[in-house]
Amino acid sequence: MLNNDFFGGNLNGIIEKLPMLAALGVTCLYLNPVFEAQSNHRYDTADYCQIDPLLGSEADFSSLCKEAAKRKIRVMLDGVFSHTGSDSVYFNQNGRYPGLGAYQSQQSPYYSWYQFRTWPDDYASWWGVKILPEVHEEDPGFLKFITGENGVVRKWLRAGASGWRLDVANEISKEFWRVFRRAVKAAAPDCVLIGEVWENARDWLRYDLLDSVMNYDFRRHCRDFFALGRIDAAGFSARVTNMVLRYPEPYLRAQLNLLDLSLIHISEPTRH
Repeated sequence: MLNNDFFGGNLNGIIEKLPMLAALGVTCLYLNPVFEAQSNHRYDTADYCQIDPLLGSEADFSSLCKEAAKRKIRVMLDGVFSHTGSDSVYFNQNGRYPGLGAYQSQQSPYYSWYQFRTWPDDYASWWGVKILPEVHEEDPGFLKFITGENGVVRKWLRAGASGWRLDVANEISKEFWRVFRRAVKAAAPDCVLIGEVWENARDWLRYDLLDSVMNYDFRRHCRDFFALGRIDAAGFSARVTNMVLRYPEPYLRAQLNLLDLSLIHISEPTRH
């Protein structure tokens, strides 16, 4: 399966399914990235200000949020601020976009966003993936673009979003998240910020940073005990107890716990 295989589905399709989702008791929809990108996973953001045309338009997104709100369902967006796509408005390695990207010119307004060792081909990228050039999140231009009065964060909150799931949150500086949080809470005090943190998340669950994390710790403990049999009941209890004692209770109760049938699929035949 390639990252440029697309299988259909769009925002209006979600709207059609809202009655069913409400009947199931769903109260929040977490959308993987919906902004314009070249891949199907869309973690290679091409334009933070545009919904990917394959999914619909900004008007469609607002309609989704409004229709969901009628059923007391909130919509949470996936924010990818560690890197952009190389094939983007900002980097423009392939020359797809009319303006000057950082790859094309050192005079580009986006040049200072990126971390070039030797311009243009030697640059920092997310985990060495060259189509995902890393940004310098505390660059004043990038910071204003994302968190400013008319920045990306407020734009999509005004369009109807109620929360942000923050990609690779622990790979971005705490100072960036402090500025990000202030911008979010000023625009929408009840907007939730949930970080992707795979390790111990105690340092990120603070009053000035994140509201919650995705709790991959819990998933790992469940997988090791229920599916793989790597730990016994006492080991499972010890791990979960450590996790419970690690986090203040309000944060503990607000984490996103990810469990699905993959736990069964990877089980040994004799374990259920």
